[in-house]
Amino acid sequence: MNLKKITLTLLLLSGTVLAGEWFPEQKPAQEYRIIQCPEAEEFICGSALQGLVAKAVNTGTLAELLATSPRGAIEEEWISRTEQRTGAPLRETLSLMEAVERYRPLIKGYILYRADKSEGDNYQLRDDIDCSVNIATMMAGRLDALPVSETQEPAFKAMGFDNLFDARGVSLSGFQKKGSRKLNPVVTGSLDPRAGNLRDLAVAHQLPIYFGSEEADTIARCMDAPFMILGWGAGDEFKHVAPASRQGGIETVSNWTRNLSFLSAGANSYQPKKIKPFDLSTIDWNDTRRTVSFMLSDGDNTGWILNNFWKKPYYGSPRTGDFPMGFSAALAQMAQMAPVVLDKLTETQPDNISLIEFSGGYFYPDLFAEERSNREEILRTYAQQLNTQMKKTGARLLCFIVKDSASREAQKAYQIFAEELETLDGMLVIDYAPYHKGLGKIYWVEKTDGIEIPAVTANFCMWENMNRPHAGSPERVADFIQNDAVPHSWTAVHAWSNHEGKRGPDAVAACIDKLPEGLHVITPEEMVWRIRMAHNPKQTRSFIQKAFK
Repeated sequence: MNLKKITLTLLLLSGTVLAGEWFPEQKPAQEYRIIQCPEAEEFICGSALQGLVAKAVNTGTLAELLATSPRGAIEEEWISRTEQRTGAPLRETLSLMEAVERYRPLIKGYILYRADKSEGDNYQLRDDIDCSVNIATMMAGRLDALPVSETQEPAFKAMGFDNLFDARGVSLSGFQKKGSRKLNPVVTGSLDPRAGNLRDLAVAHQLPIYFGSEEADTIARCMDAPFMILGWGAGDEFKHVAPASRQGGIETVSNWTRNLSFLSAGANSYQPKKIKPFDLSTIDWNDTRRTVSFMLSDGDNTGWILNNFWKKPYYGSPRTGDFPMGFSAALAQMAQMAPVVLDKLTETQPDNISLIEFSGGYFYPDLFAEERSNREEILRTYAQQLNTQMKKTGARLLCFIVKDSASREAQKAYQIFAEELETLDGMLVIDYAPYHKGLGKIYWVEKTDGIEIPAVTANFCMWENMNRPHAGSPERVADFIQNDAVPHSWTAVHAWSNHEGKRGPDAVAACIDKLPEGLHVITPEEMVWRIRMAHNPKQTRSFIQKAFK
């Protein structure tokens, strides 16, 4: 049999995604082991083995999980917290080959691929990228095999494993998309062929995998919307997020995440600690000073939330908690991917810090599913899924990026969110470019009970070297805020901008230091309530009175 003629067919996995969830469900285990994979090709193979083990747990044939060795203190903490959460103790640490030998009964053979040797950084557009490892990973999930590189093949042959498929030279378009069996229809992966991250999930849940815009379009049209995209794309951000949005796809920005098959074990049945609710009784309604709020952007980036978010100069900055501000965060994602992160967020959240849900992922609501015939139904379905997660996390504010905040499609999205998100108090809206294109315009929408809530566009943008009105350095933004007459405004603070060594809370502090004493710095949550009170005091007072009964 010519193995290259094997049809890429998709296996519809029953129970892979539960109602209200969008992340693949992983069952918990009774114990776990750590596998050490120091080299890139070892990590690809080791991550895939992690996936075969996770798959066996889900089918009930195994009672233990694998985690790859942590890189740094924060990864160690997530593994330790997950061990405590699930009650599954660590038994031993294994090398790749020791692990292969231990789990030999699960491994039916290997899939051969050619390691990518193209020049350039990971998750960047490169010439002559070899994506055969992505084909190998998909076949590994189907055939219960391991993706093995040409340099690794002799060792696997010596161990007695057979080559079940040769993925070299096989493109995604070379596979036929016919047959009675299908790959996962609601979760896919955009994985750089040099990266091992997320291949555990790809194997365990048989995800379709792609890399590059042409392959992305091929896969997206085969998915059932709404669908989730693990990993990240390459090249211009808008040019790969927008096409995915138009098909009903949501990016998780998770290309630097690791061990999700372990960290997510039993997450769907676990109630993480809810973030601290905003205390309405702390608002001094007699204080009529102009207010300004700040929110750090890019909280949709799950790789960041799992890693550098906790370090200086971000949430781990010594300045966090010195003044009111907001952090956008992947709260709904973490509830499913790694719920212990929510536990730590709640444990460390200062009273004057707002944690704001970043739309459950990265997509443009105004473009969402526009290439599908039932766009509104798909967006509403996703909002219902997000509603489940927001009730679970305790989030009451939602922020998101739109292509055009003033468009009819964006305003329709605001209305759908208001109707479907039961606990929603208000929305913070960022335009794709620039963030503050809306200049503080407020769009009012009604919840199903008739309560009006605002969708508030950003008034200002703190962005490195952005020399345009209402934007730029902390000092420039402070000048614009001081000379503005809006009663309540907010600034989108670009997370990655470096203002002469100041980022995140440090950059916000530099802006606040330049503001006159007459301006009142408040959290985004308080800002939303002050805007609501100014717009409809009778309704807002009635709502607050009921909240305190």
